[in-house]
Amino acid sequence: MKYVFSGPLAPLIEQYLDLRGSIGLQQRDAAYTLAEFDRYLVMNYPVVQRVTRQMIVEFLREMSSRLANNTRRHRLSQLRQFCRFLFQLDGECYIPTSDLSPSEQQTIPYLYTVAEVVAIMQLAKRLKPVYPLRAESCETLIGLLWVTGLRIGEALRLNIEDVDLKQQLLQIKAAKFHKSRLVPLSTSAAQALSSYAELRIRKRSHTHSQAPFSVGVAGGRWKYETVRGTFKCLVQQLGLKNKNGREPRLHDLRQNAESRKMPSDS
Repeated sequence: MKYVFSGPLAPLIEQYLDLRGSIGLQQRDAAYTLAEFDRYLVMNYPVVQRVTRQMIVEFLREMSSRLANNTRRHRLSQLRQFCRFLFQLDGECYIPTSDLSPSEQQTIPYLYTVAEVVAIMQLAKRLKPVYPLRAESCETLIGLLWVTGLRIGEALRLNIEDVDLKQQLLQIKAAKFHKSRLVPLSTSAAQALSSYAELRIRKRSHTHSQAPFSVGVAGGRWKYETVRGTFKCLVQQLGLKNKNGREPRLHDLRQNAESRKMPSDS
């Protein structure tokens, strides 16, 4: 997603993101965090020229009511990197310390039952067809995450050429730590993906090798924010929550799959 920055530090944010892009660093998380920070500055500090501790503390406090602790710490990490860049231009710029975000135990993943995952997929299948294949793509994507344990970014980056249904393999390119790997598919998973692939053809979606396997808006690639938001709506419709009242996360599908692969202690 291309963000438009309009706050007092907008030129510096764009310069920073351009620099990250020029050296091949991942952009999505940094851009998303800085877009939120930019909107915060527009509302609260429209003419500021330098980042201060007060700004960061207030921004983090505003986020704390709606974000999990791990996400909040990640946003702080992105801000720290941006402020280090600003410090090279202005030695008076404040660089936030990591202790601004409390160090708490890692969020415990929600343990889905098979029935719950099936229910989520059935709701996805009934999504309004705002664009072609929206419902089918969402249903298939959720099932893929559940059975394979792929990271959501890996699943969204899959191209047609990366899905070998004859060999029942997925090729994950440039994954975490810039390593590629092969992920085997069960027969039932391969059959489900084959049905989806045939539907893509019938709906006249792009079929060249570099086309995204999971079809999003206008035949393009799904955006992470869109998938996460859609999944959140589905979970809310079912009223799923853990004993602490927290809703299941999209990432929990991966952690559930990883736990199923662990050997039994018995």
